[in-house]
Amino acid sequence: MDAESMDFWLQQFIMEAKKKKGGDYPSKSLYYIVCGLIRHLRDMNVNDKHFLDEKDGRFAPFRRVLDAKIKDLLSKGLGTKTRKADPISHEDEELLWVNGVFGKSSATTLQYIVFYYNCKLFGLRGREEHRNLDCDQFEIDIDSTGKLIGFMGRNNKTFKGGLGHMQLANKDIKHYSQGGPRCIIAYFEEYLKAVGSGTFYRKPLNMIGKDRFRYGKSVLGVNKLHGLMRELCTKGGLLGHDSFRKTHLCNRNLEPTRSFKRR
Repeated sequence: MDAESMDFWLQQFIMEAKKKKGGDYPSKSLYYIVCGLIRHLRDMNVNDKHFLDEKDGRFAPFRRVLDAKIKDLLSKGLGTKTRKADPISHEDEELLWVNGVFGKSSATTLQYIVFYYNCKLFGLRGREEHRNLDCDQFEIDIDSTGKLIGFMGRNNKTFKGGLGHMQLANKDIKHYSQGGPRCIIAYFEEYLKAVGSGTFYRKPLNMIGKDRFRYGKSVLGVNKLHGLMRELCTKGGLLGHDSFRKTHLCNRNLEPTRSFKRR
């Protein structure tokens, strides 16, 4: 397809694009769809048509139509609201302990602890990063400062490795023991002992006799991990409280702690 024909059909597409139920897309969604079309062209080795490039005059009519459409959508209130999750505060975290969501009562409550503090202490942000987590990325040790747990990150959303990231460093973080009944290192130590080696997140099993912490060979799936923060917040009574939407596992939604540092 030549540039003139593509410009014409892109204009038609922008004016007629609708959701499945017939509603308009928010302005940013429409823009991202256009970006996706450009990416598809690149994947198909079509590199001479970048219709968002202001230097390419062949697609100036399309850009004017897109600009007018986005302004019209904004005037209708579409794309003006941004969904944002509130952070889990220290008070909320205390509720998770008090309400028994965190603790050593079962394999599930222990897993909630390591999942939550993997987000908070070690900055695990996406479900794929949790999904690919391995037990050998953690090391419990003692140095001149005290007992610690070290975490060695691998590739993730912001660090892919390769030539493009040679100047960047992967996560290398250690957290020192704070002592007391809620010492996080003690919980990680208990969990790692129960899981053994291999994939970090395994399916919790029911207690048998005195063997309280049991985990199967089946790993937790991506969808289960994606909903784990929502699950533990619901059990802790945080969802629906003061309009909080604490459903994301992203560490940006957790208030920071001062008890860890990079090596």
